[in-house]
Amino acid sequence: IYKPFWNLVGQFNSFSIRRQSLFRPKLYQSVNFNYDSWFQFKTFDFTGFFLFANPGPRYDYFESRNGQTLNLPGSFGGGGFLSTNYARKWALDVNLSLWRQPAFDAQGMNLSISPRFRFSDRFQLQHDLSLDLNDNARGFVTFDENNNAMIGLRDRKDVVNTLNASYAFTPTMNLSFRARHYWSRVSYDDGIMQLMSDGNLMDVGYDENHDINFNLFNIDCVFRWRFA
Repeated sequence: IYKPFWNLVGQFNSFSIRRQSLFRPKLYQSVNFNYDSWFQFKTFDFTGFFLFANPGPRYDYFESRNGQTLNLPGSFGGGGFLSTNYARKWALDVNLSLWRQPAFDAQGMNLSISPRFRFSDRFQLQHDLSLDLNDNARGFVTFDENNNAMIGLRDRKDVVNTLNASYAFTPTMNLSFRARHYWSRVSYDDGIMQLMSDGNLMDVGYDENHDINFNLFNIDCVFRWRFA
């Protein structure tokens, strides 16, 4: 907007169409429609939303790991965000996105919440929580004994917790600390199928267990000193 009104001092809208294809050979992949809108308030808080649609069919040439094409149906989704003014002692970032593939009865959600608190001009603490849920999504699992790509109908949950702290001793000297825990669980309750030459999936009775439950914890501590 060019002239502020009500509590708004800024607004942005965009609409885009993107067509994707391989460079060589020249093969069609997908077409995407995207709409974005965000608003800035007098308080310097931001909020916005987005919508997208990927009409099918779509063709994935990389998921198989061996050059085979994986046929995918269309999908659609949307989401929104909120970001409060970082000049305040307490600030919050929230992002939410949802998607769905009706033909596969697949859907997913991503939610991230990031509160931060500035105790002083020197010390700040921030916690990031990210939750990623995917239900009945398609993805590569392994190769069978005949080197056929096996694609799983999987439910996946990823949870990431990160604690960040920073302390500035001087304008050129600071200490940062990060503790991060990552948890991922993948289950193939709906089966694992063979990817055929036509890009579709066939149930061949594959029954090996490839479920995953993975945890990772790491700590980083960095001292920075900038000098000429």
